[in-house]
Amino acid sequence: MDILFQKENLKKTILTLFYLIIGVLFCSLLENMFNFIESVLAVILLLIGTVCVCIYALMSREDKILKLFIYGIIALVLGLFMLMWRKFFGIILSIFIGYNGVLLIISAIQDKKKGDKAWIASLIIGIIITVLAIVCIVLSGTNSSKIILSIFFGVMFLIDGVYELLFLIKLVKDEKNAKLDKIKDKNDEYLENNSKITSQEIYSDKEDVEIRTIEEDK
Repeated sequence: MDILFQKENLKKTILTLFYLIIGVLFCSLLENMFNFIESVLAVILLLIGTVCVCIYALMSREDKILKLFIYGIIALVLGLFMLMWRKFFGIILSIFIGYNGVLLIISAIQDKKKGDKAWIASLIIGIIITVLAIVCIVLSGTNSSKIILSIFFGVMFLIDGVYELLFLIKLVKDEKNAKLDKIKDKNDEYLENNSKITSQEIYSDKEDVEIRTIEEDK
């Protein structure tokens, strides 16, 4: 049980630090962080695409996997697009953000029909996210678009990091309480066993006294 707690704590700690660090980097470096991630992803996609195509070419005709070749070509095309057309990555991210914003608006409308009072907050957040996505698409390729996207993702990572941090604190607290309860149970069990032994000894002493008294009377 302790090992499981430790592993879970380690995972949560690493995840929390990752979210918080990435969030701070996005919010502080802004477009520089965006350009860095864009370049790194482009290089990774080009490497993956090259490896997939080379492996496919080196395979024998009987062992060739067509999907591997297709995935390689797609990765190469995406990598080249990201390097040669700098708007591409921003547009993809903006579409992704807008899609989630629309989903949030639809979810808010469904919550309203169910009578959920939180639908207004979901609707407002969904509209804000959708508007931001549209603005980023219109301004795609500019520093303004990159700054907006960097701040958006930075805030999202920071929110996730704070959430994970609170969950980690709760997990540690629960672990501590579980240990204290375990110690308390052991102490209660020890006291209960001692009280039984003491009562048995007292009862035994009483019997001895009674036997001696009877023998003396005789």
